[in-house]
Amino acid sequence: MNLKIVQTEELNIEECFAVNKDAWNKKVRYDVMSSYYDLNRFKHGENSLKSLDLSLLGDVSGKKVLHLQSYFGLDTISLNRIGATATGVDFCNNAIEFAGQLNEELNTNTEFLNSNVYELEKLNLPQFDIVYMSYGAICWLPDLNTLWQQISKLLKPNGIFILVDFHPLAISFDLFKEEQIKHSYFESVEKPIEIHRKGTYADIDAPIETTEYNWNHSIDEILNAFIQNKLSIEHFREHPFLPIKGFPNLQLQADGNYHVIDSNDKYPLLFSIKAKKK
Repeated sequence: MNLKIVQTEELNIEECFAVNKDAWNKKVRYDVMSSYYDLNRFKHGENSLKSLDLSLLGDVSGKKVLHLQSYFGLDTISLNRIGATATGVDFCNNAIEFAGQLNEELNTNTEFLNSNVYELEKLNLPQFDIVYMSYGAICWLPDLNTLWQQISKLLKPNGIFILVDFHPLAISFDLFKEEQIKHSYFESVEKPIEIHRKGTYADIDAPIETTEYNWNHSIDEILNAFIQNKLSIEHFREHPFLPIKGFPNLQLQADGNYHVIDSNDKYPLLFSIKAKKK
């Protein structure tokens, strides 16, 4: 996977969304067939949720779970398989279409909705016991506080919001090509990171080229979005590993997770947060 990453000049957010949607719509046909997702094993019953996420989710039997940035639905269907009434939302219409087809094939009664997550209010959704996001979810979002406001409204009293995602410091390292900060650790809504990519993260040899726009979010911005929206943090941790090979220069180690090669775990790659609606 060849990447060229630059800091953009000021750009309209709606234009960024349109470019990102086009990129993801191109990726789906290759990602669903990739060994990274191993769809055949999933169809035969494998649960795609990671152990860290499962520990935070706890027993979801009989609970309504909203999965945001669900892509083509493996984690959403996995939530259904472990007892939840699960709804997945993603702005990529090709991904949601495939997720719906997969749901019908596997007969899991999982709901999928095609929407930008900033337009959740238009979906007339019920309230949920749990809202869940993970792994490469928030880098596509320019404004966390606005979305967190909607999430808080969608949670039942004492409902739980779980976020597991790549650490913003790790993203600043330009995907670990070298131990040097390449991008601002702090958010710049007007100047997102522009990424030119060959292939996809799931299939590095996919014969496509895309342009994407990302926003980095510092830990203080993330935590304040919870605090400002009456979401009481019960768990926060930073982790020096990933359960997936999300970036180059990672190596699977004895603990079953991916660590940066020869880094001695000097910096975090992942963070996890669990918060309750007050």
